[in-house]
Amino acid sequence: LIFMDAEGKVLAKHKGPRTIEGFRKSGETLAAGGGEPEAPESEVNIKIREIAQGLDPKSEEAVLQAGEAFLKMKEASQLPTGKGQECGVFWGVIGVLAEKRQDAALYEECLSAFRILIEARGNPPQGVANLKKMEAKLEAMKEAAAEAKP
Repeated sequence: LIFMDAEGKVLAKHKGPRTIEGFRKSGETLAAGGGEPEAPESEVNIKIREIAQGLDPKSEEAVLQAGEAFLKMKEASQLPTGKGQECGVFWGVIGVLAEKRQDAALYEECLSAFRILIEARGNPPQGVANLKKMEAKLEAMKEAAAEAKP
């Protein structure tokens, strides 16, 4: 949950208990100018969530369209911040696009971002397993590219 001004700018993110009293305290703290409950959320992360919201992961067309949008953001140096879901979605969807295009360089960039993210999250077993799968896909992509060269 976030606090926004009249223009829609994110002022703060609620980081307390999800109770009426918790919300009230966060709002009162912000209104009193006593500091924000948490630093304002990045506009890039909000944009990533907006693109990903309602995205059907089973629809290859929808995922590739989101990948194109995220790739344009990446090319404009609009990258996700933190280690939250937005970061994983951003790089994961670009990774799907890179795999579809057989773009090993782009896929390797996604893999590098995932390594950093998984490490920041404390190397959870599922994350480490996914990294290994991605590494194997990258190697297969590189081998296919090498074989395709005359």
